[in-house]
Amino acid sequence: MPRPTYPVEARAQHITGRGVYDVYINPPTGVVTRVTVVQSTGSKILDDAAANAFRRWRAQPGKLSRLRVPCNFWLTR
Repeated sequence: MPRPTYPVEARAQHITGRGVYDVYINPPTGVVTRVTVVQSTGSKILDDAAANAFRRWRAQPGKLSRLRVPCNFWLTR
C-alpha cells in the first residue's frame, strides 16, 4: 500500500504532525470508499496528503470494513 508522500509545500514550511484516520473499505471489493480524519495533524496539507494516499489503497476482499491508521509526518536532516 502506498505511503503518503510528504507534500513539497509542507516540507518547505517545515510543517510536521501526527494524524489518525479511519479508512473505510468495501468488503466485497477491497476498495477504499471513504477516509475520515479522527485526529488531524494540524495541517490541511498533511491531512489531504494522507487521505489521498489511503484512497489508493486496496485490501484483500473479505470482512474488513474499517481500518484505523496513524500517520506521522516528520522531517529529518
